[in-house]
Amino acid sequence: MSKLYRSYVVAVLCLACSSPTEGNLEARCRPIVEDILKTQEYREILRKDFSITREGYTAGKISYAAFNSEYHRWLQEESTLSLRVNDLYTTAYAEKCL
Repeated sequence: MSKLYRSYVVAVLCLACSSPTEGNLEARCRPIVEDILKTQEYREILRKDFSITREGYTAGKISYAAFNSEYHRWLQEESTLSLRVNDLYTTAYAEKCL
């Protein structure tokens, strides 16, 4: 996850938490935003890991069968994480965290 994106999320959270009319917004929103950041960071780790596999395949160091197996593993995990982060964003918007 880029530092700019992380800074944006933290800034939005700080602004949201400064609103006195929303009760204890920080206590409600911090876990959601932290889950979003952790999930996005994990997605980035998986993307970089699969990128190494793809480079190895392109260079002829990894067989098609191994590449295909890793691709399907990555795709399944990426799909699961994508759905999770989308749900977290929906929750964050519903809770007026973002």
